[in-house]
Amino acid sequence: MEAKIVLIDRTGGPDVMNFVRVELSPPGQDEVTIRHTAIGFNFIDISQRDGRAPLPLPSGLGHEAVGVVETVGRP
Repeated sequence: MEAKIVLIDRTGGPDVMNFVRVELSPPGQDEVTIRHTAIGFNFIDISQRDGRAPLPLPSGLGHEAVGVVETVGRP
């Protein structure tokens, strides 16, 4: 399954955000695959993007979401 994510590989302004397509592996034990129907970019995402709240890079942004469970891994 393929997903489109917002990825940053350096800190900075909005121009450091890139839409990237990635291949998702099937869910493992006690994991699920969720098809997001809405995501939120909040103040923490801005702080991580501009470097005020450091995070390991590269990283995705948008840590709040809602969606539909598509696939369930084994229990």
